[in-house]
Amino acid sequence: MNAFRLCAVISGLAAMPLWATAVHAAAPDGPVIQSRAESGTIATTGPDGLMVNMPTAEPAQLMSRIRRARAHLQERADSLSRYVDENGLGAKDVIITVVMPGGLLYAAYRKAKLHEAQQELVAVNADVNELGRDLLVFQAATELRLARVP
Repeated sequence: MNAFRLCAVISGLAAMPLWATAVHAAAPDGPVIQSRAESGTIATTGPDGLMVNMPTAEPAQLMSRIRRARAHLQERADSLSRYVDENGLGAKDVIITVVMPGGLLYAAYRKAKLHEAQQELVAVNADVNELGRDLLVFQAATELRLARVP
């Protein structure tokens, strides 16, 4: 997952809409961020000059949702791993390929499905690992922010 995908996941986890509030001139050096803790939103002005209120979410709630998403991905990786182990080509498949008419089609189909599952398993494992690293970074950033609050 890249940074954009992580932001999409976190904003999807927050499950709250974004809305524009006003048009302001942006600072020449980049986005301006202002906090509105009493309203539960963060107002940010981007380089295009549009000010947007983004809803805030509780860090503990976001971490819980990220953990659930990671657990779901881990379950998917486990099921794919079992599928790959159970459906590998074996002696039975070789006999079917040689003896039965259309056996080569059968073998090609089985091999394609197995290859597809292996590719998906690699992608899911990469996502699980990256989500785990992102969770650690988010956890550290949250603890650092909480440590700074007086």
